[in-house]
Amino acid sequence: FYSLVTIKNKNIRRLSNYAFQSYKIEKLDLSNNKIEEVETYAFASIKGLKHLQKSLNKVETIKFSNRDLSSLETLLLDGNLFTAIQSYMFENLVGLVHLDLSFNQIEYLDSKAFAERKRVRYINLASNRLKQVNFDGLNHLKILDLRQNRDFTTIYNDSFLALVELEELHLEKNNIVKIENNTFRKTLKMLKSLYIDNNNLVSLESGMFSGLKNLLNLKLSRNQIDILLPGQLD
Repeated sequence: FYSLVTIKNKNIRRLSNYAFQSYKIEKLDLSNNKIEEVETYAFASIKGLKHLQKSLNKVETIKFSNRDLSSLETLLLDGNLFTAIQSYMFENLVGLVHLDLSFNQIEYLDSKAFAERKRVRYINLASNRLKQVNFDGLNHLKILDLRQNRDFTTIYNDSFLALVELEELHLEKNNIVKIENNTFRKTLKMLKSLYIDNNNLVSLESGMFSGLKNLLNLKLSRNQIDILLPGQLD
């Protein structure tokens, strides 16, 4: 049994099926290689894997088999070359809690990208190229990071409909110019922290934050708002 296996900076380009067959590993770090291809059963037969890190590689797509990854809780795929998250990409990772997809080139999230991932509590999609978002299936998500998606200009009413337990939302350092009026108050009733600073908002809709009874932290600095009217922060 290995509590940690680190294979970094080795110029690995491909992970073939059953690359770690029969090993018992709790944490596996494959970051900072040159991995381009991960075969479907690359991680099949690993026993007890809870933490998988493949940061800073060249992966564009991935599919996990339904074998032996039910214990995986943390998946770090930041700093790769993903451009889209396709439907059911993570469907076999039934124990997944923490997912990092930051610093990729993601432009598109399929409506079923996170389907049935009810245990996920944290998703990081910062520093991508998202324009619209959909989070169906993430009813128990607590923290969502969408900062630094420079093509993100409008937040629509249905953007966060599924996120009924969300407590922390990061929207800072985008190019947001408009937030539709019911975006937050319709479903984000558990929200405690909301960060919208460093955007291009020029005004706020009246009652935009009404219904956010648990909100403790609201950051709106470094926008283009030049007047605050009665009711806008209610």
